[in-house]
Amino acid sequence: MNRIFSAAFAALALASGPLHASTPSRADRQEVQRDLQRFAAAEATLKYDKIKPVVESFFSPNFVVRVPAGKTLNYAQFLQEMQAVTTENRAVKEDRFYPQTAAQQGNVLTETGVYVFSRTFIDVDKDFGPLNQPHSLSERTKYRSVWTKTGGHWKMQSLSLFGRTQIVDGKPFIEKKAH
Repeated sequence: MNRIFSAAFAALALASGPLHASTPSRADRQEVQRDLQRFAAAEATLKYDKIKPVVESFFSPNFVVRVPAGKTLNYAQFLQEMQAVTTENRAVKEDRFYPQTAAQQGNVLTETGVYVFSRTFIDVDKDFGPLNQPHSLSERTKYRSVWTKTGGHWKMQSLSLFGRTQIVDGKPFIEKKAH
């Protein structure tokens, strides 16, 4: 049985042509990093009117984000989430993407790294304790972003967040999975 799957996979690989991933150019990596930095800086302002234009400038209209709790948000849902987050957060201590690897295949660039978001917020969902109480939250989350070059610029197609570590009020927090 394994030989059948191996043969089928090999045939698919040959039919689709060679897969040659390369290291993106310095200019391409800088463009992607600059856009992620602009997003983090806008998010840190806690003002939706600052976040939305940045998102619109480099997110693809068919963008999706997959969050560690198992939920997937489309472009419109992501913007709604950003609007909600700006009302819950009170102060941002750190908001930054730390890239680790990048590979490019044609007009697709994939980057992995760690996203750090540390803030003070009001708990409006009772996820971390009593309703409407302030908490300090630090998150360290691995990410994979996929970008497509369109019209000479990179547009983010997807962002997958996984392996999140959360510290709430100085204590490790175990996140519940979405159903």
